[in-house]
Amino acid sequence: MPDLDRVERCLLPSWRPSYRLLKGGHPPEEVGRAALKALAEALRNHGGAPGLYEFAGAIADSDRGVLDPRSFAAMVQTIQQHFQGRHGRLMADSALGAVASGRLAFLEGPAHERIAKRFCEDLLSHSLFARARSFLVGKRFRSLSEAVQFEAQVRAAIDTELSSLAKRLTKNPAALGLRAPNYRGVRRKSTSELLNEPLF
Repeated sequence: MPDLDRVERCLLPSWRPSYRLLKGGHPPEEVGRAALKALAEALRNHGGAPGLYEFAGAIADSDRGVLDPRSFAAMVQTIQQHFQGRHGRLMADSALGAVASGRLAFLEGPAHERIAKRFCEDLLSHSLFARARSFLVGKRFRSLSEAVQFEAQVRAAIDTELSSLAKRLTKNPAALGLRAPNYRGVRRKSTSELLNEPLF
């Protein structure tokens, strides 16, 4: 694949359009729209959110004070042993990181919806931004902080749709037939509108 740069070769094919938009300087809304589609495809093709309800049960116990931090970590490790693979490990990391940072306290809804959203956010970061960041700093972005700020803008632009995708995932943790919700942020221009735009 001589037309792909080093970063694109390490990305799964579904994430490459998002990366090209990111690298090409497109606005957060366009990157976000492509990222939602890639996220839904990644969930469909790679096992969804394995153990979602088991991890959510541990989080609910932690919320109620039934599990202290050490017991919670042990419970998450036990659950993760039953759900091997990349998504199983990422689900465990999402649960541990969210509870340790208090991140889930800022999300509304039951534990299974909160962990599903955190998992979707982490999968987006892991599959796209973390892989592209070091390559794009100094090229697309002047600094790491600028790259991180742009990532935050992308997440903010698709927050409603990401929540909707997470809710769909809770009803179908295997992600069979899961599709990205329609993005309402930016309307794509029609061909006739693009043809009538001035070139300069």
